[in-house]
Amino acid sequence: MWCDDWAVGDTAAELSGRSYESSARLTTVARITATQIVLSSGGRYRREDGREVGRRSTWETATDLCRPNDPRVVQARVTAATRRLLSGIDQARRANRLSTVDECNQLVDVVEQLLAQARRKITHLTSGDSAEVTG
Repeated sequence: MWCDDWAVGDTAAELSGRSYESSARLTTVARITATQIVLSSGGRYRREDGREVGRRSTWETATDLCRPNDPRVVQARVTAATRRLLSGIDQARRANRLSTVDECNQLVDVVEQLLAQARRKITHLTSGDSAEVTG
């Protein structure tokens, strides 16, 4: 079967969307039945292929159960973090909170710290360890 190595308490990722628009939400495996993996988020996935239970139409946005270190999950999380970062920079600019060169340089320092943190997380996620990294 597709998911013989899943266990209750494992960290799982619900990957939704299509390629460039994908989003990933981390959750945990709450229960495993003979045919399904049930997540603490309420999601239910078929053990045979990891597809969401109840999705039949190809027109609906697909949701798959994945490991947190799956490259598609990592890419979706990096993309979401980048969008949040750029949105924050744009909001600060629009609010005229970046009026001096020193303030802009301070923001760049913060961005560099966030990028370093993101690089550590990416390295950690792609190393095969699904635990979350902080700091």
